[in-house]
Amino acid sequence: SSSSAASDVYKRQRQALLVAAVALIVIFVVQRATQPVRQLSSDLRSRPRGDLSPLSAPAAPRELQPLLEAINQLMLRLRQLLSDQKRFVRDASHQLRTPLAVLKAQLQSAQRGDVPAEQAFEEIGATVDRATRLANQMLALAKVEQLRQEDSAEPASPAPSLLDEVVRDVAIEPVSYTHLTLPTKRIV
Repeated sequence: SSSSAASDVYKRQRQALLVAAVALIVIFVVQRATQPVRQLSSDLRSRPRGDLSPLSAPAAPRELQPLLEAINQLMLRLRQLLSDQKRFVRDASHQLRTPLAVLKAQLQSAQRGDVPAEQAFEEIGATVDRATRLANQMLALAKVEQLRQEDSAEPASPAPSLLDEVVRDVAIEPVSYTHLTLPTKRIV
């Protein structure tokens, strides 16, 4: 009976040792197998802010290649989106400068008394209305572009009609700045 108890203890110790060895092997294999993913994660975290250049990991296992390709495609779309956003802000600021310059000139003309106050207020109001309409049109175009980018497989259906409407409004809009004296210094 004492040899049977010793045998049971020995078997349990052997089983515990075997379980510990299997656990160490599993930990080692899992650590080794996930090392490329952890390296990729570390590389992404250590990138400078705003770095959307493609990832290069030639030593990555082929199982990770589809993930790398997807990340690189996402980076490309983000770069394009940021570029479009910068272009929109640049274009919007450029487009809004003219109505603001006209508004400033109208205000200066009214302050000098070049036109009656009532006429000046009407002209200023019309300029503000045109600038507001222009800003709304630019925002609508930005929304159409966003929708087009979200569904690049199918062209956004409202785009042609909205674009036609914006072009028509801008082309047909009467611009009349009577009694207007433009400022001699550049307005930025």
